[in-house]
Amino acid sequence: MDAKERWGRIYRAKAPDEVSWYQPEARLSVELPRTMSGTIAPTSTFSPTRRTAHVTWPRRGRAVRPGGHLIVASFAPEGPARCSGREVARYTPEAMHARFGAGFRLLDSVREDHQTPGGALQAFVYFLCRVEARHES
Repeated sequence: MDAKERWGRIYRAKAPDEVSWYQPEARLSVELPRTMSGTIAPTSTFSPTRRTAHVTWPRRGRAVRPGGHLIVASFAPEGPARCSGREVARYTPEAMHARFGAGFRLLDSVREDHQTPGGALQAFVYFLCRVEARHES
């Protein structure tokens, strides 16, 4: 089953406020960009009912000019090992920064303990990076 079919099946089976990543208010997704000046170029899609973020590592940050900022969220090390039946990657701030490389400066990281509609707690971490220079992967 391809990704489009898989996610379509999930969204048909559950109401928007029943999926594990649902948040009535995505506080950190709104607050972190306010700490920066300048234009924000989205690199993933987000809506109150659907959140999808696909990072293709070789292309990361190419839409962000030097001096620009990038916000990435992932499961924290204490987060779940699986999400929607699939294994996930979990990152510390240092490990995420290592994935992005020397062309990025880690400015801040913020942990969020998200309570799912089913009552489980999921640990996330948000990373705020600044693009320092052009980089090649």
